[in-house]
Amino acid sequence: MMTDFDKLIQSGSEDQSELALNKGIRTLMDQQLRHELDKELKSHLHQAGSSSQAVVRKMFPIKWLSIAASFVVLAIATFWWLNQAPSVSPQQYAMADVIKHPGLTKGQENPDAKRAEAITAFNAQNWQAAATAWSAADLKAEESRYYLALSYFYAGSYANANTQFVTLTSANSVYSQEVKWFYGLSLILNGEKDRGNALLATIKKDEWHYQEAQSLLSK
Repeated sequence: MMTDFDKLIQSGSEDQSELALNKGIRTLMDQQLRHELDKELKSHLHQAGSSSQAVVRKMFPIKWLSIAASFVVLAIATFWWLNQAPSVSPQQYAMADVIKHPGLTKGQENPDAKRAEAITAFNAQNWQAAATAWSAADLKAEESRYYLALSYFYAGSYANANTQFVTLTSANSVYSQEVKWFYGLSLILNGEKDRGNALLATIKKDEWHYQEAQSLLSK
């Protein structure tokens, strides 16, 4: 079967032959051009796909590294914050524990008028007046020496407080647990940190202010 191109070639017309030749050439060139364009397009698409996969593969480790770095920064910030958190000083402990006299003697009752005066001044936190009143009371009684020591302690007269506290260090004293704590603080605040810490270290787990003593000892 003859194509239009063959028919035109076989015809005797020169113009028709030239026209057929030009048409055939254009047809071949169009086919070749489409083939080349198709090939080039597929090549670009393949390269783009490979590049995208490479970018995705690169992004995964970057993502995990970023998350890990965030956790490290958070851990460092938390550690810094914990170490920057304010700790309680011996002075703060001293004034946070202002004792109130219950009005009754811890031990034997003593109806002395000087004692009543001393209790009133002590509970009013008039430390100098309380110290004066307790000094005039019966100092043979542990209660008088204990509250006299506390009056000096709260007034900031730690040396005088220690003079009284040391008389109450017997294990048989009804104030033994309280004295360990207050005497230990008073020694530290008087510049005798080693002695104070040694006394605080004797406070047992089931005794008064054990946790607070451990907090001070850890500094």
